[in-house]
Amino acid sequence: DDPKVYYIDEGYHVGRVAEEHEQRSHTLIMDMDIAVHRPLIATCSKTDSTLRVWNYLTLQCEMWKCLTLSREKQPPEPVKPLSIAFHPSGYLIAGGFDSQAVLWHLVFDDVRPYYIFPQYKRCTKLKFSHGGQYLAIGQMIQSQKCVFIHNTYSVSYTHLTLPTKAQVQISVVAVSLKKK
Repeated sequence: DDPKVYYIDEGYHVGRVAEEHEQRSHTLIMDMDIAVHRPLIATCSKTDSTLRVWNYLTLQCEMWKCLTLSREKQPPEPVKPLSIAFHPSGYLIAGGFDSQAVLWHLVFDDVRPYYIFPQYKRCTKLKFSHGGQYLAIGQMIQSQKCVFIHNTYSVSYTHLTLPTKAQVQISVVAVSLKKK
């Protein structure tokens, strides 16, 4: 009854979402990323609003979390993820939503909020740099495609704007910053 990865290229989670939820045979994977230093893959689903961390050596779901952002409402309402990014170390995951971006810390068998970026709305793409020291957050601001580069640990940022006339789609963001 545990969730398992069968064919990750088909884009579905297969298995039981949680003990308290009904059996669902397939939930659509919205985004996925891989940790470089650990045998882990993170996937997020819009269908059931979950974030799942998979061990690709054992093909088992190591942990999952139903994504909620509002703690004032009881019970909290699930939110639909737009994108995720796995830190190369495998201990941080960034998630993008319609209302904000969130940086989570993986602690034992739980996913806990590390930092919330409330200023970012509709985060369509997230990507950590190869070393993990930077996080790029892609979003649209008044029809202007923007990428914000944050230091992962201090969360300070540099704003980078892409031209509006160029038909640039933020699909993959690779970050490599060097001091001159």
